[in-house]
Amino acid sequence: MRLRYVGFTEEATYRPVTPPAAVFHVDIASASLDVPSDPNLHFEGGLYRGLKTIRPGYYVPTGNIVYPADIRTIAYILKWALGNYKFTEGLAGINTHEIWSVEELVLPSFTARLGKDNFEHIFTGCIINSLELKVEGEYFYLTLDIVGGKDSKGDLQAIGDLILPVEYPLSFVDTSMVLGETAYSCKFKTLTIKIANNLAPDAGKGFGSRFPCRLPVGARNVNISGGLFFEGSTQYESFWGDSAGISVNVPVEESLTLTLDSGDYGSMNLVLPRFYFSQLTTPVSGRSEITQGFSAIGLVDTVELADETEVDTDILATVLNGADDLDEDIVS
Repeated sequence: MRLRYVGFTEEATYRPVTPPAAVFHVDIASASLDVPSDPNLHFEGGLYRGLKTIRPGYYVPTGNIVYPADIRTIAYILKWALGNYKFTEGLAGINTHEIWSVEELVLPSFTARLGKDNFEHIFTGCIINSLELKVEGEYFYLTLDIVGGKDSKGDLQAIGDLILPVEYPLSFVDTSMVLGETAYSCKFKTLTIKIANNLAPDAGKGFGSRFPCRLPVGARNVNISGGLFFEGSTQYESFWGDSAGISVNVPVEESLTLTLDSGDYGSMNLVLPRFYFSQLTTPVSGRSEITQGFSAIGLVDTVELADETEVDTDILATVLNGADDLDEDIVS
């Protein structure tokens, strides 16, 4: 039997004793989330040349989950990666979910139930170490790099019992980009936005438990990379801080808005209010097309939520979809 999926649930408390049931499932492209490599203590004593004594050591599952995003589940994933969340009930069944960066060192934890053909591999106490949003000439993929708290074995679910979103997976056709005030959709060849929480698994180690007591995050980095049609010197001028070449100025700061349009199911605006180009490459080879590669670093700025509340963040996602308040799906 070949059956692979993942079910998600936000946890009310970190790493609950009884893993909660999934509140939604997704069809996955791939997953490497698994047990740690040799989580044991070795004692190299002086009586033998070989190893004789081992004891249970610190146990932290890690790995990733990759799947094509839809307009419903992406709100959950961004909430777990960023931390701050505000719900506003809307009209005609379309509600507003605003998600932005938290400054505390604690992010929401969740349980992931990974179907692996023969059994359901259950991971509690999961924290998103990094989230990558990638669009090329196909589906809009999310890659969740996860650090977990503990794993266990469960029964594989039948396809008919999975709680799958009715919303369709998004692709490059559903995306558009605005750089500053300029529409840039047809200039982008690829785009990757990465939110890194720089989690150190050993930070969760505590006495009396083989498993993490908590998983605090570290510094947050929001980075952008990709490729553009090379049609002029615009990005170089931003990089240089001057139209003629490198100067004593800092780089010109830009903003980026990525829009996902899911038709009647809703939409999302993902805004990076401030970033600067940290690297540009325009390699040439014979008469081949030049693709301008770029890397950029996001900066914190003050932005307004829908109710005009001001918050400081390096990324703001506004998701419109048919989901109710995501906090109502938190399970003890």
